[in-house]
Amino acid sequence: MAGSKNLALLFASLSVALFLCGGLQAAEVTPYGGDLSPVSSAGYTVKVHGDGNELELSISELEKLPLYKSVIETNWDSSGEFIGVKLVDLLKHAGITQFKRLYVRASNDYKVTIESTDEGIDNAILASRLNGEPFSLDDKGPFFIVWPDQAEDVMSGKVTATKWAWSTVEIQKIR
Repeated sequence: MAGSKNLALLFASLSVALFLCGGLQAAEVTPYGGDLSPVSSAGYTVKVHGDGNELELSISELEKLPLYKSVIETNWDSSGEFIGVKLVDLLKHAGITQFKRLYVRASNDYKVTIESTDEGIDNAILASRLNGEPFSLDDKGPFFIVWPDQAEDVMSGKVTATKWAWSTVEIQKIR
């Protein structure tokens, strides 16, 4: 009896440790070191503005920034290796060093706000590619904000994917 209680306590402790370390709900985010095929910039731009700065980046300009990858399964027809720039790195590149809230607008006028305190913000990616190919402008392009740290919880239904934004064309600091 005492042995089974100890085993149950050990299992519970390990489960809590894995949960706190993110081992049960995060997709790995690693630097991307591969080559990407050139893409015409037509339609593949994103505007980033705030703190008196305004920047419009084409896909080729965006992909000159440090790129990251994460293999993510989604509830949509888009699963695999997402490649793009970390959202926080993009903001810094645009001269936005701090923020409390961002306004994100998609080409279909979907709008979402992102908070600096949102779980996984440091690993959120503005993806420009899925499995090495740019997103189709008719289907989730030009860019897709994905949250690797939330991916498994979104798939299991533990959290909603309201901050995931495909067809992203504008990111603005509002606070």
